[in-house]
Amino acid sequence: MKILLYSGLLYLAGVAIVLILQPSLMFTEQGVWKEFGIGRNPTTHTWLPFWLFVIIWALLSYIIMLLLASSLGLPGVVEEPLLPQLPQPEVQPQPNLSYHNFTTKPKGKANTLIPGYYILNREVTEATGSPKYIYLGPEPPGDINSE
Repeated sequence: MKILLYSGLLYLAGVAIVLILQPSLMFTEQGVWKEFGIGRNPTTHTWLPFWLFVIIWALLSYIIMLLLASSLGLPGVVEEPLLPQLPQPEVQPQPNLSYHNFTTKPKGKANTLIPGYYILNREVTEATGSPKYIYLGPEPPGDINSE
């Protein structure tokens, strides 16, 4: 923000000097501003009228102050990190997760189910979280809830 303030002061000083000196490039001998025009009457027209000078001088004054502040190392020009730099974690190689590494069969002993009828054992299922079944036999059961 200080750079903008200082460049504004430099801008005002430059404009004031031009208005006091009234160079013939921008003003007529009577002190009237010349209009923009290339290849026209040089007594009333110029390639650098006052309004164009003001725009160019605004940009130049900001650039001058920015370069001056950066060369002197004034605060606000050099970016300071908002967060402290944290040490980077070591990158560990990722395991190869190709399609061929996966198997569709569960590991462990194979569950061979006897053909027949089964019922869900709710007590064991609620306790362990995985469904467990009770073998009822090869014949269809009667009313299970009444037993």
